[in-house]
Amino acid sequence: MLALALLWRALGSAGYADAAPRRAGESGRAAAMAQAQERALEVYDLIRTIRDPEKPNTLEELEVVSESCVEVVEIGPGESLITIRFTPTVPHCSLATLIGLCLRIKLQRCLPFKHKLEIYISEGAHSIEEDINKQINDKERVAAAMENPSLREIVDQCVLDPD
Repeated sequence: MLALALLWRALGSAGYADAAPRRAGESGRAAAMAQAQERALEVYDLIRTIRDPEKPNTLEELEVVSESCVEVVEIGPGESLITIRFTPTVPHCSLATLIGLCLRIKLQRCLPFKHKLEIYISEGAHSIEEDINKQINDKERVAAAMENPSLREIVDQCVLDPD
């Protein structure tokens, strides 16, 4: 039965009209999904190398971010909504806001396509996740934080590309 299903699928993708009829728009949706997956990998590739503010490790090495924490959805022609859910190493991490700020700044600086960005702490992963989520998604607070020279220097060191 499995062999028959595989054969049926192969015949459908080989262009046989009777084998697997396709609805109009399916190829467009498939292309959009493929582009979203490609962009999610591009985003992950950028954020995985961000350094932890306290430790010599990257966010990927500490499992603060993973491929599954990045979601990209097309919201308009040439515009994507990027949602990142990161997990601090401990529920009382004092640097979770700084990590969120680093994620935002790295993507604002590096992404070549038009996007909206939402960054959240994974549900239940921090004792004050709601407050931190508000801070890292507030444009005015982010701008004010980046005006602080000491904070900007820390962020710049964390988001610097590895050698």
